[in-house]
Amino acid sequence: MPVSNEVVSNLAYDGRLSELQEYLAEDPAALNRPDADGRSPLHWACSGSKEDVTSFLLQEGANVNAEDDTNWTPLIIASSVGNASITASLLSSGAIVNVSNNTGQTTLHYAASKNRVAIVQQLLAGGGIADTQDSNGDTALHRAVAKGHVQVVEELLRVCPCCVMLCRIVLCM
Repeated sequence: MPVSNEVVSNLAYDGRLSELQEYLAEDPAALNRPDADGRSPLHWACSGSKEDVTSFLLQEGANVNAEDDTNWTPLIIASSVGNASITASLLSSGAIVNVSNNTGQTTLHYAASKNRVAIVQQLLAGGGIADTQDSNGDTALHRAVAKGHVQVVEELLRVCPCCVMLCRIVLCM
């Protein structure tokens, strides 16, 4: 079942690398062509957790910071899906760590809420800001605590003085 109205995006999501390479050889402009939801082939490769396709698209010059119609970037998707290898590739290709989607959630919000410890570490090492608040006023720490993700909480507390203060306030109540 197709995930997109664009053939190129379906090939990326399905991991059909050789067909994708042939398609882009015939239609190079499709590399960054958004589908009806504003998602590029790179968004879909990340969503499908296709490392080889992601690497190929990045090598070809895919826009690593493309935003879909809800401001999701490939990095937000990779952080949510939980592929540390793809996350590392995106970061090394210049992905913006602290970008937020239309509800103010960042890559750290998604990685923290889904207990992606290795990705939280990568994002923090890449300059992720742990105390960014989403449109509800929640930080990545709020999400990790709410889900009981102890290791993620520990990582966030290690780097964020504001998060430590918040925990002290909560624990004293």
